Amino acid sequence: MANQLDPPIRRKLVDFSIFLLGYKCGTSRGAGTYFRSGTAAQYISALKTKLFNRFRPLRFGLGRDDPEWCDDICRSLKMRATAAAIARGDIVAEKAVGVARQTIIEMSKHLMDQADESLGYEERAVLTTLYHAVGRGGEVSASTWDSSYWELDREHFVLDWGEVKIGVQHIMTFHPDATFCIK
Repeated sequence: MANQLDPPIRRKLVDFSIFLLGYKCGTSRGAGTYFRSGTAAQYISALKTKLFNRFRPLRFGLGRDDPEWCDDICRSLKMRATAAAIARGDIVAEKAVGVARQTIIEMSKHLMDQADESLGYEERAVLTTLYHAVGRGGEVSASTWDSSYWELDREHFVLDWGEVKIGVQHIMTFHPDATFCIK
């Protein structure tokens, strides 16, 4: 292959990604909808996998499975598809609806009513932590009980809150809420 950094197939994958950005797929209601960014990325990834398996020289070494230009095309497609969806007013991400306070109270009460008193303590702490952390679970999973403590002077729970995706860790405090006491 003459130029491994810019092979002729690169332009074809770029053209295909442009096609995916503008393509409207049919629905049962008849109106066409654009592909979501994840779906478009799956299509280009499937094509890339087929091409690279069929034509081995496209997948050159350098300790990587895919050449950097191919990763750039996939990243660009996802970013452009997301930006286009936002501009159209489409829903970009499906987010879970928050859990109501009363639901947390009922779940915690159920855990307290276990026959074995040692059951439910950690689960109640995780439920309450998630509730106060706006329901985000990833950071809680990166935290440890060993790095958490109760700060007596300020009367709040302190947790090392790690944001794994961006490689940052913060101190997160959780303050008791008088209306949230469970009796």
